[in-house]
Amino acid sequence: MKNQEKIKVLELIDEAKVGGGQIHLLLLTKYLDKNKYDVYVACEPEGFLVDELKKIQIPVLPIYISNKLRISSIKCLISIYQKYNFDIIHTHGGTAGFWGRLTALFVRRKPILIHTFHGIHYLNLNIFKKYIFILIDRILSKITAKNIFVCESDYKKGIEAKISSQKNSIVIQNGIDVENYIKKIDRNTARAKFAFKDEFVFGNVGRLHKQKGQMYLIKAFAELRKKYSNVLLAIVGDGELYKELRKLTKDLKIDDKVLFLGSRNDVADFLYAIDVFVLPSLWEGQPLTIFEAMAASKPIIATSIDGVREILTDMKNALLCPPSDVRALSESMERLYKDNELANELARESRKNVINGYSAHHTAEKISNLYLQLYRKFKNLA
Repeated sequence: MKNQEKIKVLELIDEAKVGGGQIHLLLLTKYLDKNKYDVYVACEPEGFLVDELKKIQIPVLPIYISNKLRISSIKCLISIYQKYNFDIIHTHGGTAGFWGRLTALFVRRKPILIHTFHGIHYLNLNIFKKYIFILIDRILSKITAKNIFVCESDYKKGIEAKISSQKNSIVIQNGIDVENYIKKIDRNTARAKFAFKDEFVFGNVGRLHKQKGQMYLIKAFAELRKKYSNVLLAIVGDGELYKELRKLTKDLKIDDKVLFLGSRNDVADFLYAIDVFVLPSLWEGQPLTIFEAMAASKPIIATSIDGVREILTDMKNALLCPPSDVRALSESMERLYKDNELANELARESRKNVINGYSAHHTAEKISNLYLQLYRKFKNLA
């Protein structure tokens, strides 16, 4: 495309802190062809995502949006839309999806609207809240050119709940920057960075939230700790359950063996430092942390939930156990603690799988093709 024919795209997300949606958006903007697209990102003005976007010279438009009504936020979005005249507005996650698409109704030049569901989390809420959100997405779907689901299970749930139709839905799986996991730090250096000594370290990365299941992981670790003294649990992430989870470790008398490392930007180094990665989530879309652990050649224990089962197979590239099952989780942790040969085999297989099928470059290429297809369709350039 000639420079004047570039497609102007806005990627809209609410928060800038470390999270799966933010990493997905960052990698998408990194790999979209800048000869075809002028890409902008709108999000809160400070945080991990903003810092990383600056490094790759993607312009950031500051905006505060939340699940609370703010007239100032609506006015700011309208002002941004009118000033830049975007061809495509691509919203990420529920909050951005609601305000970003709703606000587009109030601008004269209508952009092409695309929305990515990074999991349909409200399906796990109580029945009243669930159906309120379903109704909202059913309405917004009518003005959305395409809904992107990150896994087949979410696609099927979306169709079943009628928040999207087959005609305006597509599955584009997540991917990661595999190059970041070509080992740049040796194991001993990585372990020293996190003050790990001779312990066998189980690691977890995720928001401290009910969905992520860290409560069950801590309880499972407490059972394991009764048998083995040289084990450690390290958790990267922050969130609303921090105080509750810290109290749980004290009540179980394992607070000296559970490290809460907070939100970090060096997840790759953390993964090189640990021995086994554990994902105890109760539900997920398609968790990027799984791909990261696979790329870092870590043996994985995960719960057998929809989004995970599309990536991992029990005893082939991971150990899977039922969600919220403390006993099964503890037994899986003990198994990999004792069986180094099995752990190494699972790690080798999972790395091979992620390299062959889940690259961020491939994900961006699929989304780029979607942008072009919709742009040509709506602009009569086909």
